Amino acid sequence: MDRNAFRVVGVALCAGVMASAWAGVGKMTTKPLWDLADHGGARKVSSAAPFEAPNAVIPNSRAFTAEAKITFGEIVDAQAFTVFDQTVSETGWGLTVLRKEGWGNPVSLVCNGETYCCSYAMGRVASGSTHTFTVTARKGWMVVYMDGKLQKSFLLSVTPNLDPVRVGAPAVKRWGELKGITLEELRFWGEEEEYYAPGEPREPAAGFKGGKGWLVEMPVKPLAGKPNVFYQGDSISDGYTPPFKRVTKDRANLYHWNASFNRPGAEGIPTNKFVEVGQLAKYDHVVFNNGLHSLHWTEKAVSDDQVKASYRTLVAVYRLAAPQAQLHYLMTTPHTLKKNAEGKITGLGEKNETVLRLNRLAAEVMAEEKVDVIDAYSLFVDKLDQARGDQYHWNPSAYDLLARTIAERLGL
Repeated sequence: MDRNAFRVVGVALCAGVMASAWAGVGKMTTKPLWDLADHGGARKVSSAAPFEAPNAVIPNSRAFTAEAKITFGEIVDAQAFTVFDQTVSETGWGLTVLRKEGWGNPVSLVCNGETYCCSYAMGRVASGSTHTFTVTARKGWMVVYMDGKLQKSFLLSVTPNLDPVRVGAPAVKRWGELKGITLEELRFWGEEEEYYAPGEPREPAAGFKGGKGWLVEMPVKPLAGKPNVFYQGDSISDGYTPPFKRVTKDRANLYHWNASFNRPGAEGIPTNKFVEVGQLAKYDHVVFNNGLHSLHWTEKAVSDDQVKASYRTLVAVYRLAAPQAQLHYLMTTPHTLKKNAEGKITGLGEKNETVLRLNRLAAEVMAEEKVDVIDAYSLFVDKLDQARGDQYHWNPSAYDLLARTIAERLGL
């Protein structure tokens, strides 16, 4: 059956409009194309016993809304659940949730074979609680919500296939499965009505563009005549992103890639990804870092030559991807002790010697390559009272200082 036929089926399913809202958090006013209530109602689901809605519930993969209300059983560490799955190889879409101590408990969108983290909202889910997950496609936008709250939006289009939409299958690789899941409600809407969370702007300022193994936050409508700033780093870059947006508002277009490269040496830097992200805009500045996720590059494990090869390759691929841009290397921030019983951080952590080594070797390479260096280490090392207390991250006031420092260095 071709997709035009599915569209005819979908239109037939959608006959009739009702004035009242049909979805608990969605406040949709049109009748769903398909409603679990009309097909047996609530039921237990799992990877062994998934529920399947027919492919016809999504007649247009560029414009649909899917909403599932789920009651969780016991919440166990290192357990996952597939809320939606309509994937086949590098086509289709899905949504997974994971509870894993130390991982942030992500909610993740799957689109065309790639997985993109939406939020860490699963950390707030308790055993026996009920939550609603919504995925909507709006003509090239994929947007994910949990309990009616926007999690993240993506500038992505689903490559269609003819598979059904499954709830509960397949099992998420690497992790055990959350048990005792009840699918309370499941509804699908087509292109007749677009889903928005309460108060959500109809024209968002930024979204995420994804490719094979990369995801970059970028403006939807870049400001004409303003510099394009690309910055890449680990969770530290996530931390300074909100204040960086504030201090550069209306003065720059920001492109943010949360990415780290854990394998030492030139072979650990994926050149193809840099070429792809370099095509998103003509960048005026590139700020990059590869620090906290390479703290296993100790002297015993990785030689100085290997570390330097990593940094030289980073410089080379950025010059290849953005030959017109001025490059800035951001030094790695300190590794600290955890908070003590009094809630204070009293010193630097056991991995800080590796931080110092990496920063020293990076500084040598950047001097050779004539790349500007922004010293985030010195900025933070005497401000341990502003550390979060988890050994790696910092409080908002520290991120605000870092954002202002970077903006000033870039002339913004």
